[in-house]
Amino acid sequence: MTPVAGARRTATIIAVLTIVISLILLIVVASAGLSMNRAAQIMEERTIEREIDRLVTRTLNEQKSVALWDEAVQRIRSGDQEWLDNEVGAYLTGSYGHDRVFLLDGNERPVYAYPRENGGLRARGDEEIHPLADRLLRQIRTGKVDPGLKQRGGDFTSVHDVPEEIEGARALRWSAHLLRDKKHPVIVSAMTVVPTSAGRAGPGRPPVIISIIRLDAERLAALGKAGEIAGLHRGIPNEETEASIPLVADDGTVLGMLAWTPSHPGKSLLYMILPLLALGTAWGAYASVALLQRMLSMSRGMEQSEREAVRLASIDTLSGLPNRRMFIECLTQALARWEEGREDKPLVAYLDLDRFKEVNDTLGHDAGDALVRSAGERLSGAVPEGALLARLGGDEFGVIVPAADPLAGWKLGRALCNAFTTPVPAGVQDVSISASVGIAIPSSPYTSAAGLMRDADIALYRAKEAGRSRAVIFRPEMAEAMERRRDTELNLKRAISGGQLKMVYQPVLTIDGAPKFNSVEALLRWEHPEHGPISPEEFIPIAETSGQMTALGDWVIAQVLKDISRWPGLQVAINLSPVQLKADGFVRRVIRMVAAAHVRPSQIIFEVTENVMMDATGYAGQALKDLREHGFRIALDDFGTGYSSLSYLRRFQFDRLKIDRSFIEGVEENSDAVAVIEAVVTLGRRLGLEIVAEGIENEAQAKLMKEVGCTHLQGWFVARPLESSGVGQMLDTSPRVEPIVRMLRGSAA
Repeated sequence: MTPVAGARRTATIIAVLTIVISLILLIVVASAGLSMNRAAQIMEERTIEREIDRLVTRTLNEQKSVALWDEAVQRIRSGDQEWLDNEVGAYLTGSYGHDRVFLLDGNERPVYAYPRENGGLRARGDEEIHPLADRLLRQIRTGKVDPGLKQRGGDFTSVHDVPEEIEGARALRWSAHLLRDKKHPVIVSAMTVVPTSAGRAGPGRPPVIISIIRLDAERLAALGKAGEIAGLHRGIPNEETEASIPLVADDGTVLGMLAWTPSHPGKSLLYMILPLLALGTAWGAYASVALLQRMLSMSRGMEQSEREAVRLASIDTLSGLPNRRMFIECLTQALARWEEGREDKPLVAYLDLDRFKEVNDTLGHDAGDALVRSAGERLSGAVPEGALLARLGGDEFGVIVPAADPLAGWKLGRALCNAFTTPVPAGVQDVSISASVGIAIPSSPYTSAAGLMRDADIALYRAKEAGRSRAVIFRPEMAEAMERRRDTELNLKRAISGGQLKMVYQPVLTIDGAPKFNSVEALLRWEHPEHGPISPEEFIPIAETSGQMTALGDWVIAQVLKDISRWPGLQVAINLSPVQLKADGFVRRVIRMVAAAHVRPSQIIFEVTENVMMDATGYAGQALKDLREHGFRIALDDFGTGYSSLSYLRRFQFDRLKIDRSFIEGVEENSDAVAVIEAVVTLGRRLGLEIVAEGIENEAQAKLMKEVGCTHLQGWFVARPLESSGVGQMLDTSPRVEPIVRMLRGSAA
């Protein structure tokens, strides 16, 4: 055989082998592409079914926010349509996108619908609800699963069978299904409305709230977007370009076809491989090696993309920390490991940046975002090794730490608070900010992640309530206190209109000149028929945060005006809340009330604390200026307890200055306190202010305050608070003033 023939033979063999290998490779690649396409389509089908199941479960979760509620039970029973519109109908439709909301009474009769349509509630309700909800209602009332309906798992099962009574309150029951309504797919969700407190359920079966969510084109598109399914819609599919599955109701009824554009990852792969196969006929083995390397490279790229997608789904984009979703997953896993005895119990800390809203409002949201990032960096350096730090949202962070020793909670709380002892970068400038921390430690391995996070949140609330910039560890009585706070909030509204409140008046003695009682301070008292006296220190903050401060403040002013009309020669001091001053129309309302009571504005002294003056450049400051321009007198209360008292005296005109009782207590044995009081009195007298010494408890304090130049004395040594009837008797001041006059004269001598 000639060398040429040999070369040709070798070339032919190589060419044939190359072609055969290329064809085999082409078949393999094509088969792999088809398999990839089918696997991707199966995953997309499961994703669609999963997203529909999630929507059903999410609808139940959304309903639970209004179904497990004492006030909802009461409002349904009373037929308060306006409240139901705002708190149930508009809330579920506006916040969660429910299309229709109905309420049925214990006899399955419609008593409420939102939005309402022409034709009457009863007629429309029966026509629209019962054909859809009868099977759900039977499941709820009987507690038995309907075998003809698909059942789901998750946070809520499709029907929940529990004992009829749990600690005096009816059990919560629910049922939700995908059904057919006039050829259209809808999600129908039903749930009993029950109270959280024992003994408030009322007679008969509990009412039922029903929500209808139409699975229309817009909602299907949203489901597709959530599951990364392109072009998801209901209709006749294009068999050449679209994949489809039947949409089946929970009762087995076919509701049409769901079609979408499949991803076809195999097609993309094949398009990449074809050029390499063309080159393979010329390059032979080299092309095969290159193809193998290319395939390996693609596989690594896909794996890296998947890992990145998983990472982004669990990471907060602003701070780069794990997000709430990952936090909950890690906490659930940590609790499971503890239950199995493989790890120490996990403690949870919630951290909130104090007055973060003020930074956002004054420096802008960019500065707020920068502050969140800086806070995340500070906290990353403060948490111990092995801890998980996450951003839960807004300015709130969460930490999971194994509790290796009994003091782990306190150590963590101290480390987190100490992370903010120096200013924190917030964009172009640094800001001084503190943090409040709530810590929860599980008491048993059966503690749920949700329960532990709730306890940490309650502890965080207590930390803020106690003055911020501190860490608080959850104790069971805190949950009881939170429940008491909710009860107080509900009872306060009844107290305002139910005659449980009253005013008492503590006399203030004028000692600048002839001693006499010519002013009093109005003090609010609440006598609860069951719980007895409730301190203003307890219910005033609740009134301020629950939206009841305006009504409470108006009641106080009205009652004082009613009483003062009988005391024409007396001035009455009324304490004002920052919430009142910021309320729209407060000054106009006060002026009208005073005019209607035929009281001179100069008889009213409005007392404000330095907390109010911290907003003196805003609504509160303008309100004080307007009040003074209309003849009312203004007093600065608790003077000296803030950090900028002197600046307030310089920027605003006051008529009276009240030295805080903390300076008076023990003053007779504290020369430094006397020096401070003398300086305050000298400053106040030069500004032409009346100086009131609060908290006078004994003769020595009274004499000393007289000597340093105070113009007024107030305290139990001078006079205790009086009922309104006792104030009239006080105006005949000779018997009350004479002993103090003798005492003060003795001091002067």
